[in-house]
Amino acid sequence: MKLPVCQYCGEEWSFWETFKQCYNLRRLKKCPYCKQHHHISQQTRHYVGILSLIWPAPMILTSFFVSTSTSITITFTVISVVTLIIPFCLRLTRKNL
Repeated sequence: MKLPVCQYCGEEWSFWETFKQCYNLRRLKKCPYCKQHHHISQQTRHYVGILSLIWPAPMILTSFFVSTSTSITITFTVISVVTLIIPFCLRLTRKNL
């Protein structure tokens, strides 16, 4: 998994720039280098949709079999891992698909 690359200037975004862009609510993502706007690719939308379905699963499954504190710990661990993986799934396009 790689960080996104600007479709205009070819620069690879840093992890923190990508992280900030992933969690802002704007549909267009601005390149930190050339300031051009990009759209999120359809593949990225698909991956993020799948990842957003993963985090409730441990919470539901562990709540039946382990203690509450263990369930909360596992849930926060999974949420943290998913939050850190999403920037590596970001792919950019010039056009809105």
